[in-house]
Parts: sequence; C-alpha cells; structure tokens
Amino acid sequence: MKEVIIIGAGASGLMAAVQAARGGAHVTILERNEKPLKKLLLTGNGRCNLTNLKWDKPVLRGSNVKRALGIIKKFGPEDVISFFYGIGIYTKDRDGWVYPQNDSASAVAKALLYEAERLKVRIKTNQEVISVGKSSDGGFIINTKDWKYEADVVIFSTGSTASTDGGGCGAAFETAEKYKVFTRKFLPALTGLKSDKPGTGKWAGVRADAEISLFDIDGEIAREKGQLQLTEYGVSGIPVFCLSRYAVGRVYHGKSVSAVIDFLPGHTKEEILSDVKKTRVKYPDKSTKTILAGFLSEKLAQVIASNAGSDEEAAELIKKFDLDITGYLGEDKAQLCMGGIDLNDLTDELEAKECKGLYFTGEAVDIDGPCGGYNLQWAWSSGYAAGLACAV
Repeated sequence: MKEVIIIGAGASGLMAAVQAARGGAHVTILERNEKPLKKLLLTGNGRCNLTNLKWDKPVLRGSNVKRALGIIKKFGPEDVISFFYGIGIYTKDRDGWVYPQNDSASAVAKALLYEAERLKVRIKTNQEVISVGKSSDGGFIINTKDWKYEADVVIFSTGSTASTDGGGCGAAFETAEKYKVFTRKFLPALTGLKSDKPGTGKWAGVRADAEISLFDIDGEIAREKGQLQLTEYGVSGIPVFCLSRYAVGRVYHGKSVSAVIDFLPGHTKEEILSDVKKTRVKYPDKSTKTILAGFLSEKLAQVIASNAGSDEEAAELIKKFDLDITGYLGEDKAQLCMGGIDLNDLTDELEAKECKGLYFTGEAVDIDGPCGGYNLQWAWSSGYAAGLACAV
C-alpha cells in the first residue's frame, strides 16, 4: 500500500486524497490551518460555484493552457457534477454556473470530509510543513514544526498567497526549485483595481450594471459586462475581477493600463443626450446632478456632473468614463493569484518531470481563470489527475 502525503486540505487536496484512497493508497493530509477547506467555504459568497458548463471561448490563462485543458477534459464539468452527486450533493445550473442545490459551500465541504473519513483519510491540522526532501530509499521525508513524516508520494496542494496571511506556499516553492521545477511569483489575478482620478472616491458604495473595457498602448485588451462595485480606491466586482489579471501583470511591470466604463450599455450617447435636454427644457431649474440622478445613482450622478462642463460632456462620460489604472489590491484581498508552479515542468498527471512521486495541484500551479467556477474546476481536475496517478 502506497503512503501518500498531501500538503494542503483545500479543494484540490481533498479531491486528490479521495481519488488516491479510492485507488487503495494510505493517505494523510497535512493542513497548516485549524480547519480544512477554509477557502472553499468562502467561494461564491458562501454558495460554492462548483464548476461552469460554458467553455466555448478561451477562459484559462497561465503557463500551459493547452495541457491544462487536456487535464480538465479527463475530469470535466459533467464528471464533477457526477462526483458530487455520488457523495450526496445535488447541483443546479444557473446559465452555465453550477452551484449546489442548497447554495451551501458548507454542505459541499461536509460531503467531501465525510467521503474522506469513509475512506480512512487522515487529516492533521495545525501542521505547517517546513521542508520536503528525498529519503535514502527513494521516498520522501516531510518535516513539520512538530513531526517528521515519511511517504512514497507527496502532493503539494497548498494554494497560493491569495486571501491568506501570506504563508503556506514557501515549502512548495522551495521543493519545486530543488527538483528543477520552475516557479513564477504569485500576483493577484482576481482583485480590485485602483485609480487616482479626482472625485471618484465620492462614488464609494455604488453598484452599477455597466460594461468595462481594459486598454494598454496597443489597444483594447478585453471587456466584461455586469455589476461593478465603485469604491473609494477605484473599481471592483466580478467584471473587474475577470479583467484584473491583465491589468495587474502590466502595472506590476510598469506599463500603462486604462479602463473605460460604459454606465448605460443599453443606450447610445445620442439617446442619453436627448433625454437630458428634454428634462432640462421641462425643468430648467434642475441641476445636472439632479437630472442625471433620473437614471444613475445619486453618488454616480454627482461624479459625472462634477467632471462634465456641458450636457454633451455628461452624456459622453456616461458612455466613456476613463480611468487610469494606477494599482491593484494585494494578494491578501485577492480571491485568486496567478503564478506558481510552471505546468510545463509537470506531466499530464501533475507529477514533476525531474522527480518521480512529487506532484502539484490546484492554485499552486500557474493556471487560473475568471470568476464562474473555472478555478474550482481546475482544482477538481488537477486533484483528480494527481490522486488517481499516485495510487497506481
């Protein structure tokens, strides 16, 4: 019976554990936190967006997207739905976004942990791994602050530095580099974007259904549509998160990035201007802010009015509100990071090419996607591939 040590009790770690145990391995998970699946409980605002059924356009980014898609194909969205049905979780489809029927991340976590317990997977919490090295017999020695473990196989499912206190990934990077696996610095991939445009801090707290486009010196990079959250530092919300990866990398390397917001994507500039003029004729004493507040939130109307010298400029700003992106929220505020273990140095089973028995899964690997269940799908697929392979 193979002895498998999994470092990290997140989504990919639990999936790897279940698959390895089902294959007959003896599995122990070492988790640095007090409880397993801490991050899973927060996904989808506590509703747990398990996967997504829409893969008709490129969604993944990272070191080897083609290989990542091949890994996902072997355990795809329908397989994920079937797996969770098999452990007692019914799912529902919201325009391709798949959630548990009861909208409960807690129920998903409990089902995974029940299955791990049924398979006699040991989960040891408060176990921070200090180092991993090879033993004289070809296996591995895993040192924590409290204990020394021995294993035939080690799977790093440590995640990234997103939404954490910045720890937990050091041993993964050190071990990877020791065994000739290239690593990339973690940077936020799903996060808010900062801007220092005068007056925009006054729109803090506003939610606006809008379209936002990202630009660099070469033109438009990407665009997203949905509910923006306007903040004192700039912009946030799912559409911004989906664009943020492209902005963060450029800002980090000192390149110029800007965003353009269309606050009324269902209307033309001419239609807006016509309505503003009609209102002004009928109510000549109304201020620009008051007129704009007829179709924008009061705070947003104030920001538009204070930046516009005429009705035409106001209509233009509603359709094309420019923001220079000057920064981004850090890893501690991000939902996900880009960077990590280079997939080019791993096999299709997520095993290090230069070190047999050493695997990396989930967010620890340099593959990421937008909001909508794509990142959890990668966690399930990569965990499945590694767990299945290491049990053989």
